[in-house]
Amino acid sequence: MNRWCYFEGAPDPAERVLGQCTGCRLYDGDVKTNYKDGTISVSTHKITYHGQNVTLFIPLRLIISANSVPGSWNHSPKVELFAQQWEQSLKPPGPQSTSRSNEVRFAVAKKRQEDFAVQIIQRALEERVWEKQARQSQTIPGILAASGKSRGIGAVVKSQEAKHEKENAMTSEGLQDLKKLMKHADDLAKLAQTAATKVDGQDEVAKLRSMMMSLGLENDNATGELGLEKELAVVCRPLIEKSGGMMVMEEAYCALNRARGSELVSPEEVYSAAKSISKTYPAAGLLFKKYDSGIAVLQDSSLSDAAVVERILALITEFPEGLTAENYSAKAGFSPIVAKEHLQMAELKGDLCRDDSSRGVKFFPNLFQLHSC
Repeated sequence: MNRWCYFEGAPDPAERVLGQCTGCRLYDGDVKTNYKDGTISVSTHKITYHGQNVTLFIPLRLIISANSVPGSWNHSPKVELFAQQWEQSLKPPGPQSTSRSNEVRFAVAKKRQEDFAVQIIQRALEERVWEKQARQSQTIPGILAASGKSRGIGAVVKSQEAKHEKENAMTSEGLQDLKKLMKHADDLAKLAQTAATKVDGQDEVAKLRSMMMSLGLENDNATGELGLEKELAVVCRPLIEKSGGMMVMEEAYCALNRARGSELVSPEEVYSAAKSISKTYPAAGLLFKKYDSGIAVLQDSSLSDAAVVERILALITEFPEGLTAENYSAKAGFSPIVAKEHLQMAELKGDLCRDDSSRGVKFFPNLFQLHSC
């Protein structure tokens, strides 16, 4: 609920409304709020709730994904949004400063409205109009900032020439600094390589190489011998052990490029290395897995589906009132998205059953399956 903020003022002139849903109610995690019978409006820039004497909004740049939750005979259909936190310095006042969940939910009055809302939100996230507008607003002032009383084409030409001269000067100065830096970096890389040959044990060598990669000092020869799969294992293995045996590919990509420093690799290269890591470098003990929802993860090869289900069944006894994705995420150390995939997988295997109520989706042991065993 802390993602919603009060909206004051007029909408952006470039903003377009894509669709609306009436009779909506906001939720704080699984709990109903008093914001009901309002209208949800989805535009190219934000999601807005228009209620009685109040208007709340969430900018689309905070939204990660949108899913629909079908209704039942006694529950309304809902839209479920995964949203990032506001930047501390940019967050306007809102109805709540904290929230029970990282999920933003609102219920709709009519069936099929949840699918319509998800479609227009996904469309807005694909178009990303707010980003294009921000880039244009940064470009136009630079072109129009002509000196003196110059106007028209002459002012634009002068502005472009001044810009090129400034860029050339900055490039020359940057190259000089870079040469000095590389001279010292070569010396430091040689020193680290010498130290690596004197270190006893593979674990120590791996740690040292990881430190070198974090400084961006791993030379081309070492990188060629190591291979991207081994680099991925060196960087991600400690993080995977701390996060319950699994991490999403977005986190693996960021961690690897932070370790490499200036020699960055593309998402496609990291994705390809992760897919082949179990075959090309089995000693890493890592496995690539992609769920039906499209979420890709890098996980410990010992973490099979059966092991995941066994862990869930052992953990679910601590939650007699039902296990939610948030509870499982906090206990197991996974991200909420991965935790939700695990629970749904266990449900498909018949080990869990769900209760979808006004308090949200909760999972329980499938007693029929247990007694049949």
